[in-house]
Amino acid sequence: MKKTLIALGTTATLLASALVPTASFASDKVKDGMMEGEITLNSYTLEQEPNDTFSNANKVTSNPLGAISSPTDVDIFYLNSRKWSEKITVKLLNIPSGKDYDLIAYNENGVAIAKSTNLSNDDEEVSFKPTTNTKYYFKVYSADGSHSADKYYQIKLWDAY
Repeated sequence: MKKTLIALGTTATLLASALVPTASFASDKVKDGMMEGEITLNSYTLEQEPNDTFSNANKVTSNPLGAISSPTDVDIFYLNSRKWSEKITVKLLNIPSGKDYDLIAYNENGVAIAKSTNLSNDDEEVSFKPTTNTKYYFKVYSADGSHSADKYYQIKLWDAY
């Protein structure tokens, strides 16, 4: 089912005008005037707020897009490792110009296991050897308080077998 992004508000409308004019919704539930469920723009999935703690992290799906909308905003994503993965690599791409976002990987106990803190809007990348059937979290945050509610970054995930 196709619906326009106008129902989602200005941020999604701006993104839609830059990328595509329509979006697909995995759910037609409405809560507090907003659509619930996964929102997909072509093959990109928009992050769902709130996702600023491990308990409300977004699952890494097809090419997630996110925005750091305030100086203190953080976005947390998670995945469950597959038992045959030899190495997992997560990249933070398309960081908006003039923004300095960083990336940290955590194990299921909340212990940081990899961190990328490149300067400015250079891409970030973390890699690690996963443990079988373990949940991992990835936090995106602004290193210097720079932010943009209408400019999106992208998360890409690779696993080696």
